Amino acid sequence: MNEKIIKKRCDEMKEGNKQIVKIITSLIFGSLGSNVLSFVIGLEVLSKTNSALAFGGTQLIGPVVSLVLLPFAGAVVDRFEKKKIIFMAQVVSILMLVFYAFSLKSGFSVLISTYLLLIVLRLADIFLSTAYGAATIHLVDEADLQKVRSFEQLVSAVSQIIAPIIGGIIYVLISLSNIVLLEVVCESLAAIVLMMVNFHYRKVSESHVDESQDSLLKMFLSGLNYIKKDRLLVFAMVMGMSINFVLSSISVGIPYIQIHQLHFPTQAYSFSESAFGFGLILASLILSMIKNIRYPLLNTYIYVISLGAIMSSLGFILMQSLPLKWMIVIMIVGNFVMGVCITLLNVPLNTWLSAYVDPQFQGRVFHFLMTGVQLLMPLGIVFYSFLFEVADNGLIFIISGIVVIVMMVLLPIISQADLKLAEIKPQENKA
Repeated sequence: MNEKIIKKRCDEMKEGNKQIVKIITSLIFGSLGSNVLSFVIGLEVLSKTNSALAFGGTQLIGPVVSLVLLPFAGAVVDRFEKKKIIFMAQVVSILMLVFYAFSLKSGFSVLISTYLLLIVLRLADIFLSTAYGAATIHLVDEADLQKVRSFEQLVSAVSQIIAPIIGGIIYVLISLSNIVLLEVVCESLAAIVLMMVNFHYRKVSESHVDESQDSLLKMFLSGLNYIKKDRLLVFAMVMGMSINFVLSSISVGIPYIQIHQLHFPTQAYSFSESAFGFGLILASLILSMIKNIRYPLLNTYIYVISLGAIMSSLGFILMQSLPLKWMIVIMIVGNFVMGVCITLLNVPLNTWLSAYVDPQFQGRVFHFLMTGVQLLMPLGIVFYSFLFEVADNGLIFIISGIVVIVMMVLLPIISQADLKLAEIKPQENKA
């Protein structure tokens, strides 16, 4: 009897590991290909138009499309089979990429065809990302959720580091149309591997609220009501969106300060910027090797406060007159630690959302959060870009860090959320 139990457990582990390998392989093809293409298209638009406005237009497409789809995308994902939505989104992306490649060879306006491409790709990506996020709870055992979310962060971080390198090399070697066709190959491989994943690997209980006759708009409003009446979800949503706004000070301020205030040499600047990515990677690897964090929302809360303290400390240091070599070391360490903190707050939060949110509402919840982040980050970038032009750089970081800390102290009180109720109970890992 014991041998049968052991054999069954081994088979379950093998199947679970196969699921994870397929998911991560698909993510590697998709993430690396899309990041390389995004980098190359940015270069192409800047080189062909010499217009910052034209380039800025490419950056606005994502938030605008997300806002337009806010009432519909999440509801569509929750109503229809997620595997079919992912497959259709991949097919649409591939067909649009092929059309774009041929339009480049036909002499059609690069700017117009690029805008059209980015709009369609963003539409497809919203449905794909939302469907995948909502399906994750069915793809792996709950004990493996943190591992999968960690690998997602790891793949994203590595892709962001190496994609500009690959993109810069191939941009001068082959034509844009051929680069696009390479992306078609990457997307096709990602789709093929993802279709091999068992989307019903794990059965999860749902609320079974009958929404089959409801309109998409009514389903969207039901999703908002589901979020609104759950204090923990309200806390998580407000925290996630607010912090992404404030953290724009890092993405805007750190490069600006290193180049314009501290006058870092190119090599020092490269090391400092890379340190942030390596922080993401290291923390992702650590989280992938440990069990699910038991109190993920409390964990995220602590690391957000830590990040606020780091920002204020960094601001104080920037107001001091220190030798350049010391500032280089401090910025490298600071970027690395911030990368670690962001992963340690982000991965457990996403793990908890997958485990906590009713599967029947996950599409709407994930899409609402994704849209909020998509809208607030560009606003944060514009806001902090203006601030760093007119105010003392160190003071901006000090105040931003204090705002983060004060917000985190007040938010649980205002939302009346007991963060210890957001618990993922320890389970025996089957896979």
